This record gives sequence, C-alpha cells and structure tokens, in this order.
Amino acid sequence: APRPWPRGVPALSALGLILAIALAPFLASPGFDAYQANGAERGFILATIYTALFLAAYWTAWTERAGILLLRVIVLLTAWQAVLVFYEWRAGSGLVNSWSLWSLLGLSTDTVQRVEDFRITGLFRPMATSPHPFVMSFLLAIGFMLMIIMLTRRQQGERRDGLIDAFAPVAVAMLLVDARTGYVVLVVGLVVLLALQARHLPRFLPLALAGTIAFGFAAVLAPSAARSTLNLFWNAGDDGSVLVRIDRLESLPDLVSQNLFLGPGWLTNDPKVLLFDNTYSLGLIELGVVGMAIYVMFLITSSARMIGARRLASNEEGILILAGLVGSTALLSAGATFDA
Repeated sequence: APRPWPRGVPALSALGLILAIALAPFLASPGFDAYQANGAERGFILATIYTALFLAAYWTAWTERAGILLLRVIVLLTAWQAVLVFYEWRAGSGLVNSWSLWSLLGLSTDTVQRVEDFRITGLFRPMATSPHPFVMSFLLAIGFMLMIIMLTRRQQGERRDGLIDAFAPVAVAMLLVDARTGYVVLVVGLVVLLALQARHLPRFLPLALAGTIAFGFAAVLAPSAARSTLNLFWNAGDDGSVLVRIDRLESLPDLVSQNLFLGPGWLTNDPKVLLFDNTYSLGLIELGVVGMAIYVMFLITSSARMIGARRLASNEEGILILAGLVGSTALLSAGATFDA
C-alpha cells in the first residue's frame, strides 16, 4: 500500500546516509584544507538537493499515472539528447559551446568547455547536454531500459507511443559517446530485468531483435565509433586510463586509514591529487567504512523492497518498481567501473 513516507530499513539507511554526510565534516574539520572545506560544503548542499529529489520522485510515483508520465518524460528527454549527440558528432564540436545562453545564466565559458572531448584515436566524443560522455552513456542506458520495461509491460492493444522509434537514436548515441559505463549498466540491468520478467520472455524477443537492428544500424552509420567501443573492452588491459587507475588503488588503504570509520565528508577528496573514478573507492575515502556501508545498504535494501513488492503490484505499479530496480542496479554496477 502507498505510504506518505519511506519506511523500514531502506528509510533508516537513507536517514543514516544523510546523517553521515552531515556529521562527517564536523568530526574531521580541524585538519581540513581549503579544498576539503569547500568540498564538504558542496557535498552537504548537493545531499540536501538529492534528498528533496528522491522524496519528490517517491511522492510522484505514489500516483501511478503521474509516475508513468514521469518515466515517459525521461524517455522523451533521453531520445532528444540522443538526437543532439548525433548532431554534435556530425558538427564535430560541442553544442553547448555555441549557446550564448550560458553567459546569460552567469556561467563562465570554462564551466562548459569540457564538452569538446577527443580520444587519443582522434574520435570526437559528443555528450549533448550532459557534463561528460560517461554521464551521457549512463543516461542513454537508463532510457533504453525504461523503453524495454514500458513496452514489455504494456497491456493488450495499448499504444506504444513511439517508444520503438527511440531505439535507433539511443543506440547510435551510445556508440558515438564511446564510453564503457553505459554498456556495463545496460548488460547488468537487462540481466536483472530478464531474471525478474521471465514470464514476459516472449515479449522480450521482438524487442531484442529491434535492439539488435538498432545497434547494427549504428555500427554501419559510424564504423569507427563501433571499433573504438569494442577496443574499450577487448583492449582494456592496454588502456592507459585503466592502468593508471589500477595503480592508484595502491594508495587506497593509506587514504582510507586516515578516517577509517567515518570519513571527512562527501567531495572532500581532491581529484587533482588522486582521481579514482570509482564510487566505492571514493566512498571509502570520503565517507569511511561506515558511511559507504550505509550507502550500499540503502541501495540493496531498496532493491529487496521493490522485488518483494512485485507480487502485490498492479501492472502500472510493476512498471514503476522495475524502473526503480533499474536505477539501483545502475548505481551499484556503474559505481564499480573506472568511469564512475
């Protein structure tokens, strides 16, 4: 039954995570440098915003139609960003660099300059309105899985509302952004969806065919992007960006031991000193063993809650539950990569 507030272990772990983020900087503050102090302040403000967004999404999903509408908006925005990715690829430059809107919003040009990103291979890596190709690939994978969920759970005779049409631009965009993250999220998420939706397997088969055709079309359209994407996985052992991050893991025990149980606070690790690009490593450094354990417990217990609720859910509630599972598995899997 719908509840006005989250309850049980997921709610307690979420509250514990908020408390850890809020209290950690005060316990470690005497030894802070300027970067750590600013980072802790940003982390606390962002945590407040994310908490509000989480509760807003929770209350939106309380009304099934509003929850489904929100998912449709997310799919629409994902498809639109995918089209912008294609435009950026053809133009060979970041779209936002040509927008005078940023200066009107008070942002300096260096704030948005990172949109022009080239790999060593010379391949341009577009990212539409996302801050980084990794983020773009993550969002595309989420959108792709939401389309699959909404199509497999549709009722007999229900309109598809152009969901199938969005497969092609999203598949093309995933190749063009040239990042591992989206594929990791997509594979792990699809395994979870298939395991939980085994009785809907006949509905998955035509979608699998449509997805295969979409990615085949993308590979024909941008063969250099397809080769580069394959190299990200098959030649990962020779990838300098991977090797340097593996070497940096040797410093992890020393950094964690400085604040073992409760770290100095979220965003206090200076990436100019040591960049891990891994949620679990950064979580141990910034939040300590206790803080990181609470974070993982929040995601796992929330997933368990959603799996347990499926047997009592209506069809529309089932769509929202599966969307939530996609979100939690995406965070757990992408956080383990060197692209997080």
